[in-house]
Amino acid sequence: MAKCTIKTPNGEFNSGTGPAYIDCVAPEDTVKRYRHPQGHYFHMCDTCKERIWPHLNPVPKRSAFVTLKDGTKTHIHGVEADITTNPDVLADMFICTAHEQGKEVATVDVIYNTPPMKDPYFVVNRAPDDFVIHDHAIWDGSSEYKGRFSGKTLAEMQSEDGEPKIELMEWDEAWPLYEKAQQAKYIGPVKEVDEDRFWYLLEVLPPVGWVNNRSSESFKLCERLSGSITTIAARIGGKYYEFNDDIMMPHDKIVAKIEQAIKDDTITKDEK
Repeated sequence: MAKCTIKTPNGEFNSGTGPAYIDCVAPEDTVKRYRHPQGHYFHMCDTCKERIWPHLNPVPKRSAFVTLKDGTKTHIHGVEADITTNPDVLADMFICTAHEQGKEVATVDVIYNTPPMKDPYFVVNRAPDDFVIHDHAIWDGSSEYKGRFSGKTLAEMQSEDGEPKIELMEWDEAWPLYEKAQQAKYIGPVKEVDEDRFWYLLEVLPPVGWVNNRSSESFKLCERLSGSITTIAARIGGKYYEFNDDIMMPHDKIVAKIEQAIKDDTITKDEK
């Protein structure tokens, strides 16, 4: 726990009542920009090898570039603080951190905040079958997210793109909702078709998982409608069927789905 009581531009600051520090006060030119093998960029301190931004540590940390009273430009990190901590309080924390190491700060120039979300995306949730992943959200290093491709903030997307229902959502939450929407949109009832339609589906593209055991037959189109959903064609006896479902559905489950639809009398007819 840091112990520092100092007069700052915002009043007296006692770091002894605040969070602990993991400190590094180093020259400004020790912060270098690196490219990750996966393609994104990050900033790292060559003095202590601490990642400045974006930060991967689960504890929210702050970094800042400051100007000392002797005119030297330097950076300080990584003060632990909640994402909602008041900017004035954050500035005082950096001033105190430098003071403890014998450096007097004149101004706190830039404060970098740790992103509050792990892997966020801008999404539009209009209806159960209309969920759109709009853009990848990139933290600006300070206070808000912007679209990777659009460069717009959430407020700008809501007003300029005419999408009032757009929101930020973690990928782990967004993807299942997207898949559920696609299933609601594309997966429909079993439809009875004629032999010509069956052969057209078989020959138009290379089939996936083609099974023929005489009494029944099935295959899937290799071109998907969305995600894992594709068109499935089947023959049971002398009748032919078509429906959309998961490309990984095995033959026995395809036959079982059709037989259940026949039992429930929910088979629709192909209208030419």
